[in-house]
Amino acid sequence: MTYSLGSSTGPLTGNGTIVVNKPIGLLVKVTTYPASAGRRNGVPIDYFGLGHLTPADANGYYPNLVINHLQNVFYPLPDSITSIGYTLTPGVAVTVQQLVGQIAVPPYYDRQAGVHRLEVGTESGGHVLTQRWSYTVPAQFHAMLELAYLHVMRYSATSQPGEALMQIHVGGTTLLDVRIMGGAEGVTKQASMDGPMWLPGGTTLTCRTRDLSTGGSVVFIGVAHLTLYTP
Repeated sequence: MTYSLGSSTGPLTGNGTIVVNKPIGLLVKVTTYPASAGRRNGVPIDYFGLGHLTPADANGYYPNLVINHLQNVFYPLPDSITSIGYTLTPGVAVTVQQLVGQIAVPPYYDRQAGVHRLEVGTESGGHVLTQRWSYTVPAQFHAMLELAYLHVMRYSATSQPGEALMQIHVGGTTLLDVRIMGGAEGVTKQASMDGPMWLPGGTTLTCRTRDLSTGGSVVFIGVAHLTLYTP
């Protein structure tokens, strides 16, 4: 995991507590310090007696983070930290910046939208359960399912109403399920996925429809878009 710079608090002096949002680390910069502060020359210069920080979560306090340099990175920290106590020597001022976690995205393999766009649009509703499309992620890749959308509409009225359904399955799990019952023209329903989904190699996506009505017709629209990544 990598990190980016988050919110900053300061300058802080004396003693106190700041509230933080579960950072994975801290960047602590000393902005002011007394000329009497102890030091040991080197690269970087070591300072003594500037103060320390004390991370804490709901269960209690963690070991002190001693400020030894003018710019300090404390990483990693437990992901449960909700407050930071500070104890600073008189004449010392610091700023505390939270380090925010970032999950590295693997390099993309294919960004050609047309290659891995799966879709069906038909006005004729197969009365039996009919597979409209299927795709299996190649074993040597992973895939990000970025979009899945279903739309079912009664295009012309039926003489005998029945359920019309459309589904997208990921492996053995139903991802989207859209059903309409009315037989009147214009009855419609749609659904889309809440967010992207990570699919390991070998995962199969399928889209299928069924119309149990007599007469009339149904418009089925089912779309999925995914991108392959090297694992």
